[in-house]
Formats: sequence, C-alpha cells, structure tokens
Amino acid sequence: MDKISQITGQPRFQPRKNKVSSDKHFNENLQEAATPTQTPAAPAKTDTLGEIQAVRPPVIGSATQQITENTEKLLQMLEQYAAAIENPKKSLAEIEPMIKQIDEQASALDKLAGESLAEGEELRDIAKQTALTANLEYFKFQRGDYI
Repeated sequence: MDKISQITGQPRFQPRKNKVSSDKHFNENLQEAATPTQTPAAPAKTDTLGEIQAVRPPVIGSATQQITENTEKLLQMLEQYAAAIENPKKSLAEIEPMIKQIDEQASALDKLAGESLAEGEELRDIAKQTALTANLEYFKFQRGDYI
C-alpha cells in the first residue's frame, strides 16, 4: 500500500470485477466498426454561409459626390465669412456679397440634398444642417446683428 491508502484506509485502485465482459464488448464493437456498411452514409447537408465576400468601399454616386463637394464648399465659405466678420477692417458692405453667395449656395445644397437623398441618410442630415447654419447666418446679417 502506498501512503494515500494508508491514510484513508482504502486501496487506491479498485480492481475490475468483470474484465472478460468488457473485452467481449470491445471485440463486438471492433467487429462492427470493421465491417463495411451496405450504403455509404451521405454527408449531412448543412446550411453554410458560403464564401465570405471581400469588403468593398462604398461607391459614391454623382449626386452623393456633388452634395459632399457642395457641403465642403459651403463650410469653407462660412469659415471665410467668420474670418471676415471678425476682421474690424472689413465693412459690412464688403461682406454683403459674400453672405449672399453663402445664401445661394445653402439654398442649392438644401434643394439638392432634399431631392437626391432619402430621409434618415447621414449625408442628407449633414448637408441640411450645414445649409440651415448658413441660412441662420444670412438672416442674422440681414437683421443687423453685426452692426
């Protein structure tokens, strides 16, 4: 006996009682596995995902590209306008043609985005918010907020 069985008082391994019976089951299973079946089992059909397609960058259509370019142009115009308003050397008469161009650009962008893109599209929302901001600046200028 080893130390564990001395401490616990039980033998560590219990001998098999039915060795012949287990050998018999093993031989039966071996024979069954070795004999060929009459019809080969067809592979089970499974739903597969198939080949994973490569990720493609989004295709920018002509309207989408035009809206993107017009939005960027309007934002640049607004930056120039903000710089002109902050410049004390510029008169409001000098700034007025700039704000009129901004208003025209904003109206054209709002119309194009409304006609070309569906509601809920992010680009449409961005374009419309940019146009709204530009219109707000136009109204502030016309109202005389910067006098």
